[in-house]
Amino acid sequence: MKNEKRGDKLWVPTDTPAQGDKNYVDANFGSETRFAQVILRSTTNGANVLTPTGLAALENVATRVRNANIAWEGATYTYAQHCYKMGATCYEKSVLNAFANATAYASQSLIDAALSASALTSQNPDDGSTVLLKNVAGGITMTGAVPSASAISLTYLFKNNDVLRNGDYVDEKGDAFDSVVLDIFANPPSGFSASYVTERSFSDEFGSTIQSDLQKLQIALFLILAYAALTLSKWNMGCVGSRVGVTLAGIVSIGMAIASAYGIGAYCGLFFSPLMNVLPFLLLGIGVDDMFVIVNSYDNTEARVDPVERMGRSLRVAGMSITVTSATDVIAFLIGSSTSLPALKNFCFYAALGIFFDYLYQITFFTAFLSIDERRKSENKADCFFCLDCPPEACCVCCTPKKMPKSLLQIALGDGLGKQLGKKPVKIFVLAFFSAITVGGIIGSTKMQVDADVNNFIPDGSYLKNWFADTDAYFTEYGDAVEIYSKSTLDLTTEDSILRAATAAFTANPYVINESVRSWVDDFYTYHTTPSNGVTVTSSNYIASLQTWLSGAGSQYKNDVVFDDETSPTAIVSTRIHGNHIKTDKSNVNVQAMDTLRAAINAVSGNNGRIFAFGSQWLNYEQYKSITSEAIRNISITLAACFVIIAMLVIEIKTVVSVSLALTMIFVNIVGYMHFWGLTIDSVTVIMLVIALGLAVDYSAHIGRAYLEKTGTPDERIVRTLQDMGVAVWNGAMSTFMAVLILGSSDSYVFQTFFKQLFLCIVLGLMHGLIFLPVVLSMLRPAAYASADVARSPDRDDELKKEMSELANEIKSQVGNHSKEEHLPTAEAAIRPEQRRWGNRTGEQLVLNWEPSTLNELGACMTSWNETCTVNFYLTPAALAKTALGGIADAIAWPATLLSSAGFIDDPWALVKLRGKIAGEELAQSLLDGQHGHRPVTFVAYSAGAYVVQSCLQKLYEAGDRGKNIVDRAIFISAPISTSKDVWQPMREVVSGRLVNVHCHTDWILLLMWRFNMLDPMTRLAGLSIVKRVPSVENYNIKNLRHAHLPDEISRVLEEIDLQE
Repeated sequence: MKNEKRGDKLWVPTDTPAQGDKNYVDANFGSETRFAQVILRSTTNGANVLTPTGLAALENVATRVRNANIAWEGATYTYAQHCYKMGATCYEKSVLNAFANATAYASQSLIDAALSASALTSQNPDDGSTVLLKNVAGGITMTGAVPSASAISLTYLFKNNDVLRNGDYVDEKGDAFDSVVLDIFANPPSGFSASYVTERSFSDEFGSTIQSDLQKLQIALFLILAYAALTLSKWNMGCVGSRVGVTLAGIVSIGMAIASAYGIGAYCGLFFSPLMNVLPFLLLGIGVDDMFVIVNSYDNTEARVDPVERMGRSLRVAGMSITVTSATDVIAFLIGSSTSLPALKNFCFYAALGIFFDYLYQITFFTAFLSIDERRKSENKADCFFCLDCPPEACCVCCTPKKMPKSLLQIALGDGLGKQLGKKPVKIFVLAFFSAITVGGIIGSTKMQVDADVNNFIPDGSYLKNWFADTDAYFTEYGDAVEIYSKSTLDLTTEDSILRAATAAFTANPYVINESVRSWVDDFYTYHTTPSNGVTVTSSNYIASLQTWLSGAGSQYKNDVVFDDETSPTAIVSTRIHGNHIKTDKSNVNVQAMDTLRAAINAVSGNNGRIFAFGSQWLNYEQYKSITSEAIRNISITLAACFVIIAMLVIEIKTVVSVSLALTMIFVNIVGYMHFWGLTIDSVTVIMLVIALGLAVDYSAHIGRAYLEKTGTPDERIVRTLQDMGVAVWNGAMSTFMAVLILGSSDSYVFQTFFKQLFLCIVLGLMHGLIFLPVVLSMLRPAAYASADVARSPDRDDELKKEMSELANEIKSQVGNHSKEEHLPTAEAAIRPEQRRWGNRTGEQLVLNWEPSTLNELGACMTSWNETCTVNFYLTPAALAKTALGGIADAIAWPATLLSSAGFIDDPWALVKLRGKIAGEELAQSLLDGQHGHRPVTFVAYSAGAYVVQSCLQKLYEAGDRGKNIVDRAIFISAPISTSKDVWQPMREVVSGRLVNVHCHTDWILLLMWRFNMLDPMTRLAGLSIVKRVPSVENYNIKNLRHAHLPDEISRVLEEIDLQE
């Protein structure tokens, strides 16, 4: 894996004009030099350093550098060999250039005289170049014409010895010499402090704090592990309910995802940068959130089934939720990878890979481990040590099993927050409050500024940070170096006037310090047009005259003109003219400086692209320029992609709009309150915005989809959503928040920014996801999924079992202790059946009526239906003549009675369907146990009663031969069950006599429920059409069913189908 730390490789766009200009400059001038500088200040704050002592201290440092050498490849490599020469002397720029020797600054009067003789300039006696005092001294103040300064600098240029190695240019010799120079700079003379920089400083210090802060990742990992283990464990089960192993499996899944992402990314040639160290925090946040969603869904799934089947049922809900969030996150980062910033591009690729693998491992490895752990719990084995038995008694008081129907968090979010959100005044307040927050976010967003500074990556305690601070504090006029270049297509022998015009435009530019411009073409023109020099230059001798001048009076420009041949030149390949931008700390000003100078040079008459401006820092300016458009483009496309994916996977339009609205508000508020927290738009915050967007999707999408999985009134759905998914979202956010808090203590700008933005993301995401979104959904009232189940948890199962047992005991006490062979004198005393004579049918008929009020609430689409809709099934006296009745009565009667007594009404139809299935299974078990005696049974099932009978017959079919010859006849009337062969073939095999489907295509109640998605709209219902492909199923089409006149209607139906005794 290639670890890239160079700023120009990380943050410079690859497709900008500056990048192309750099390639030209490198090809003709090469990376000629390495930069080094030291700034000296007196340890007495603010003291003047333009003194004999100050200049002597500067000379002391310069002398030690001149004497520096390194051992390289068996030889001594000296300063004289390493320095970059301008003319005959090494390049050293400082106030010492104004003095011929130490004697010249031996007294303060000599210094004052030399530095005030010609304003703030002096002549360099070595090469005749002008030395600007403001460029080598900082914090200058004037006392009359005499300057004083708080800081002085010493600047070096060294040779570049780059060699190509493994596809990259490296300068190991230069780095080694820099190390010696850094040691010299770090030890200034007594009484002075130093800040300094060399070429290698950037690669050494860039991202060093991120590396050192990796230990914080370990602390965050431990905190997440501890929090997850505490919250996921079922402490009401005692020690056996511990889930440390499950938590470790979740963390391992995330670790596997990180390793897979790094491995695939490296294989694909994506470089690794210090920024990539943030990725584990991102994947921890997303992965732990997915882990909580899966485990929470598992815990809220019926506990009586096998762990594998239970896991399948839980993934039906949780799997779709994490699919929605993972898909949006992956797409968001893939879109972000289209950026032109290399570091951001690679980070987005790595993040997309990491999230994909996290999703893959969560739904495979983690869910498999969770299933295994549940088997461990069922066998009372110890957590993490599966071979050890865990005693049923608690190991300590804190682990004593306690019966807790709901956790404290479920109570707080559901019964507390959820019920409050159901109140109309609270809803109004919530909408007003979040509107006010969003207004503040919009205001902050409009004031957000772009201020991209790669120096932010340098840690506060770094010597490099101190150098930046001193240059900004003391050297306030001279900004970044900038040059204009001429190409070979410009024939200077005849067109040097065009280059001089470009130089004039260069000097006149308001963003260029005019006195900083050093132009060889103007000085050469002055030289050969001055009569006293006795030089006549024509197009034929232009090149020869220029070469002669560069070897003498113009030696300071020798490296600024490139000939086709150094010894016998015939053409000029390229030239350059130097200058400096004005000093500014505003990124937008730097961008304006670049754009206006480009425009000015391009506008020079006769240029035609043969002269261009370029500065090494323009690569960063291009980043500043592109960061705004990149941010707007990437985030807009990402948001749009999130909306599309949410729409595709959530489907329900009201919920899609609500989730998209919440997501947009979260994002706007994050950006707005970033401004109020002192953050700006730069390369780091753009990445963090994409991360925050990914996490915000999780908070909103989970809640939105969970709301669609719940049934009941809108306000009841709020409570159940927050009790279920709200707990998972809260726990996932809190675990991420713990990791984020650790980042807040970092010295790294990256981690500090990460902390601030994720803090806003978590707080705003939770507020919108747990408060705003439920309120909006409850007001829009989106229809629940057709497959939505009544909320059902193991704790609720225990409650139902207890209440069912109490009801069974009550029924049995009324029946009395009768043996199976005894006749019951009356059935009324047992379950108070409705007794009626249907047509010519005589004898005692048992009809068990489910609670009519339950079915009167068949969803919001039937609120106006006031008539009674009873659900019945009918047993002949022959079937009940010799039975204790208690088992069957218990199995059949408890759904209606229990629903009424427990008040557990969600969407009533879904509830009846669920309870009907359970009752049918209980009834089948009673029949298999022989509680009905030895007489055949006839079932007559009407409407939702078909769920009971179909479930019973299915259970008998699964019992094999034991389930046959028990049921003689089964009649289904207006049955809301499928006509599928898979449903009817098993019933056909266990019903020895007539199997009848009575249907009516004008059954308006069944049609209404079907069309309003209360039943699967893709399923053909037996109550509306015939059953095909199953032999011997009788189909009867009955017209004009009148639901309001039951059970007389059933009597008529039975007469029409000629049901015999």
